Amino acid sequence: MKFCPECGTKAEGMKFCPECGYKLGEVAAAATVPVETVQPTQNEEQTIAEYQTYMFGMENKKSSIGKFELSVPQFKYILTSQRLLIEKVGVMSKKRDEIELYKVNDIVVSQGLKDKIAGVGDIEVLSSDSSLPTLTLKRIKNPYDVKEAIRKAVMSRKDSMNISYRQEI
Repeated sequence: MKFCPECGTKAEGMKFCPECGYKLGEVAAAATVPVETVQPTQNEEQTIAEYQTYMFGMENKKSSIGKFELSVPQFKYILTSQRLLIEKVGVMSKKRDEIELYKVNDIVVSQGLKDKIAGVGDIEVLSSDSSLPTLTLKRIKNPYDVKEAIRKAVMSRKDSMNISYRQEI
């Protein structure tokens, strides 16, 4: 079976491609497998949102002790189309945890009275991953909006992977 090297159309015994008109010849005789065109897929990871909390609540302040700047983000949260990343940044260290969005089971917002007044809250992301069953996003501004953004990303990822679940009531 021979195929057009330009568009991949079946071109057995022809001099020109019936679809695109490409002149077939010796090149077409060598092409026995259709050429797959590379198209952007929905599997490419894209950043949806980023959130940060700062040490000592010193967002956008340039306070420092010696050579150490205190406005370094303490936690950086990155929501992508495939996963939720948490980077804990210290003065001397950095730790990174992540959870795949298709493994997210539930999202819970915790907000005390002081947190409501400040407009912040903690978001717990519960997953089916045994190595990291719970991920907590701490002191997030507008936590219910962030929760909704995470929920939409989770639903979109599960839909793209054709994952559904059935719950017994």
